[in-house]
Amino acid sequence: MPKRRRRLTKAPPNLAAIVLAGGEGKRMRSRTAKVLHPVGGRPMIDHVLATLEELNVGRVVLITGHGADQVERHVGPRAECVLQKKPLGTGHAVLQARPRLARFDGWVIVASGDSPLWRAETLRGAIAQAREHKLGGLVLTTRVEDPTGYGRVIRGHGAEVMKIVEEGDASEDEKLVREINGGAYCFRARPLFEALPEVKNDNAQGEYYLTDVIEILIRHGHRVQAHLADDADEALGVNSRADLAVAEAALQRRLLRRLMEGGVTIVDPRTTWVEADVTVGRDTVLYPLTILRGRTRVAEDCRIGPSAEVIDAEIGPGAVVRHSVVEGGVVAPGERVGPFKSRRRD
Repeated sequence: MPKRRRRLTKAPPNLAAIVLAGGEGKRMRSRTAKVLHPVGGRPMIDHVLATLEELNVGRVVLITGHGADQVERHVGPRAECVLQKKPLGTGHAVLQARPRLARFDGWVIVASGDSPLWRAETLRGAIAQAREHKLGGLVLTTRVEDPTGYGRVIRGHGAEVMKIVEEGDASEDEKLVREINGGAYCFRARPLFEALPEVKNDNAQGEYYLTDVIEILIRHGHRVQAHLADDADEALGVNSRADLAVAEAALQRRLLRRLMEGGVTIVDPRTTWVEADVTVGRDTVLYPLTILRGRTRVAEDCRIGPSAEVIDAEIGPGAVVRHSVVEGGVVAPGERVGPFKSRRRD
């Protein structure tokens, strides 16, 4: 995928981001860095960077670790990469960005490179809440039926947050809380970097948790609130191949819903797969067992499928592709391809 250079001149000067992309991902059992595994046809990190670009974030500092060379080569000029030499926890990882943002006194989004489903509108709402209430920090949260394994968000009055407690350190009462840490945050830069050196590693994992910053900020007189995301899918993080499949399914629901809202008929969403960079014109019908991949462009009034795979191709208005594979090139307006044809660009 071609790398796009960030348009920094359009970005507000008071918004930066720190993206945590150094996790080893042992459960992935892969030689590929975790954040480079694709969801919806794009590496996870590309979804995160695209969302930040949509928010016009001025600077993106990417914290690398395991697979740093792979990640840096892929990201290129889209972010400033900083290596966390030892995996000592999320708090320690964010602290590595301090030299790059030493003179910055705006708002900092902290996000995970393995959480590809955050929407720009959700993060935009969180930033607006943090600014409006002059907060020191804000944590994005969601509610789930089974919170096992997640950090619990312990609230005070209203949106105010008292602390975030990890599963291994939670009391029995705290484990009953269903509001969980979504793994994304918005902080005022100066209070964040003043609090991080105070984080201790006296917890079950022996790590420096970013979540401990919440109590430190409160102790320093800053307010911290929660911003509840209604769609729990946004907070999905990927730590295993099973998680990857869950994230893929969630993104497919989102992409297919967006197409249907735009005037596309999808006969059976359960058997239709569309990647994130695909576009489809209105009044087109996608029949069962259709797969649209890469930078495919499908015009209006087309009939695609059943049993069709289209990869990096341009399908003209009114064209039909049935029981066939089309890879690259152009299908002319009104042209019929198939059944049982394979057309590949040389």
